[in-house]
This record gives sequence, C-alpha cells and structure tokens, in this order.
Amino acid sequence: MRCSLRGQPQEAIRAFERGLRLNPFDPQGFAWHLQLAASYFFSQEPKKGLDHALSALSIRPHWGPALVIAALCSAQLGDIPRAKAALADPNTLEGTKAGVLGRLLHYNPKWHEQVRLTLEQARVASHEGSLPK
Repeated sequence: MRCSLRGQPQEAIRAFERGLRLNPFDPQGFAWHLQLAASYFFSQEPKKGLDHALSALSIRPHWGPALVIAALCSAQLGDIPRAKAALADPNTLEGTKAGVLGRLLHYNPKWHEQVRLTLEQARVASHEGSLPK
C-alpha cells in the first residue's frame, strides 16, 4: 500500500502480485485485487486493471471501490456501456471517497485528475451525459 500512496504503481504491482502468489486464499483477497486493479489503471494498463477489478467483484459482489475501478478501466478501454453499468448505482462513487481509492487520490493529486478526465471522456463518449460526476 505504501508504494501506491507514494505514487509508485509499478512497485505496488510487484508487491501485491507477490502477496497474492504467497497467499492465494487470503480471505482479504478482494482487497489485494482492488489494489492491483488501481495500480494497473494508474500504470496505463486498464485491461489488467479490469481483470483484477472483476476478480475483486467475484469475491465481493457490488463492492463500490471495485465497481469504480472497473468503470474507470472500462472507460479507458472504450467500453462505455460496461463503465455505465458499473456506475449505475449513484452511491457507488460516494462510498469510495473515504476508502482506498479516496486515500490514493488524496495522496496523488495527478491521479485524481486522471480519474476526473477518464470519467469526463466516458460521459462525452456516451452521448448521454448520464455517468455520475
């Protein structure tokens, strides 16, 4: 987590992947997958990020932080319908501001801007403007 908070997603990826390899049945595995999903998103590898977000959701369905990362990765991949579906619940974004994603964005303002731009691009691409702000 320290690498993520310091804005070092590549180092975080190595650490979290090692953690998953060492303990693949960790009951908190959904959190490992979320951290990997966010790290891949911020490393400009949205496909891998989406894969890990979906893994987190397979363990903990409807989890707001994983839905947000899935939406961001989907939007970055150009899959606007999937991004919109992940953000269908208006509380999804609100619930993540105090969580892991909120801390990452607090300590890394450039990432906050990346999230904002990704969501804005998705809104424009949807031609409906119905993605939550």
